[in-house]
Amino acid sequence: MNGKTKFLICAMIIIAIVACSGIAFAGTSTAPGQLKKHTPTITPTTIPTTLPTTIPTVIPTPTPTIDPTQSVWTRSYNYLSYNTQSWEQNTGGALAIINDTNPYILTDKPYVLKMWYQAALSPQNTGYAESGDYGTTWVKYSGNPVITGSRHGAAVVKHNGVFYAFPTNAFSNIEIWKSNNGVTEWKQIGVAFYRGSGWDALAVGLCDVWVEGDNNWKMLYSGYGSSSWQIGLATSNDVGDPLKWTKNPTNPVIIKSPGFSAVPLGIYKDTTGRYWEWVGAGDIANARMDGGDMMRYTSTDLVNWQANPNDYTFKSDGSPTEGSGYSHQLGSAGGIISTPEGSRLFYNYYNGAPNDGYAGTSYATSPLTIEQIVHTNENAGV
Repeated sequence: MNGKTKFLICAMIIIAIVACSGIAFAGTSTAPGQLKKHTPTITPTTIPTTLPTTIPTVIPTPTPTIDPTQSVWTRSYNYLSYNTQSWEQNTGGALAIINDTNPYILTDKPYVLKMWYQAALSPQNTGYAESGDYGTTWVKYSGNPVITGSRHGAAVVKHNGVFYAFPTNAFSNIEIWKSNNGVTEWKQIGVAFYRGSGWDALAVGLCDVWVEGDNNWKMLYSGYGSSSWQIGLATSNDVGDPLKWTKNPTNPVIIKSPGFSAVPLGIYKDTTGRYWEWVGAGDIANARMDGGDMMRYTSTDLVNWQANPNDYTFKSDGSPTEGSGYSHQLGSAGGIISTPEGSRLFYNYYNGAPNDGYAGTSYATSPLTIEQIVHTNENAGV
């Protein structure tokens, strides 16, 4: 076999191999007599576009177990003592408590509870104290009293960095005082209103005051006519200092029958816009303005109120310290406070102290938030 024959045989073998493999050379077409390009079929593997959600994105907060047969409140019987400063007597009561992040006494704390309290009946001046542990212990201001002139029952509000107090002057009117730090330089700047006629003809006293928005001021205040303490509503829309107040024409808005009292003791507005007011209520006992026990009312408009169906938040329990039947919550907004452990409800109590005054201030605790508390019956019949 010569070289030419060998070459032809090799060429034919190569052509046969290429034809069998389906390989096409660059520039070839599919015209008859030419090689066709072979495209292999590929079956894709399906890749999931979403991952299984077996891990929750939000860890739920455990809800405390509530025994329906028990009160949501546990009374601490931990008392703030009065008569420890020269101006104080052995009687007193807290008037207002607020949470604040600007301590005046306990400057090493990031936040404190601030309290304004009365510790004497004659004259009825106001002292100041701070707590760095949500009211378990208190440190009194060494320069007490901070509001003088025999003013009683001062509700205190902090608004736009300024403190406003609303004490009564001999139960004839409710005044307006102002301070830049809540401790020093308190000055009277006006009168909210005076006693009226009818249901508040003889006295106006303890009140809850709060602000909604920039200048929508609201007040629930106690008034005494001929036979009982009841609660009225007043409002102000003043820009700046709330100097002009208007009593609601439907007053009183919370009414007690003759011989019983109703005194505003603490306000809360829930996430639905409903208001909840804690009230000192009970036998007047010579026109005392304290009530005997704590009740809770609710309203959507501050005019029409409905009492808690279970009646009492908790009653005076007959203990040796709080045994007279005159145990009640604070007389101003801020009496119920949120804490990392839940809530605290502060109240004053009376046990036959000299001169018919308060004996001191204590608190009850709950593992629930205020928002949770208002949607329970609170006392569960206790």
